[in-house]
Amino acid sequence: MSKLAKETHVFIPCPACGKTERVKLKWAEGHKTLKCRKCKQRVDLRHNPAQGLIARTAAAVATFEKALDMLHAEAKKDAKVAKVHKASAKKGKKKTKKAGKKHSAKRVIRSPDLALPPSPVDPASL
Repeated sequence: MSKLAKETHVFIPCPACGKTERVKLKWAEGHKTLKCRKCKQRVDLRHNPAQGLIARTAAAVATFEKALDMLHAEAKKDAKVAKVHKASAKKGKKKTKKAGKKHSAKRVIRSPDLALPPSPVDPASL
């Protein structure tokens, strides 16, 4: 049983005084009676009204857990897809970086004129 079912509260009215008692769902499923704090009478949790409230609350919690599990599974699937997409994008970047480095190295080799000092220009020839 999940933490959600352990901490979900069920509100059960006392048939004698009408005060609403708040108990946790797991506790209510495991016990037969509840003692009212106001009038000190025992409330039968196996009786129709109380049992119906417990059953409806348990069904709502189960439906909510199912929806959460489906969302969690979908998020995991999306994370895997994103991870694969990110990895393939990185591979593409690595290939372009390597190609760029080779290309820039060729440029340096092809242009030796940049490394030579400028030739002196004779002002009389102009």
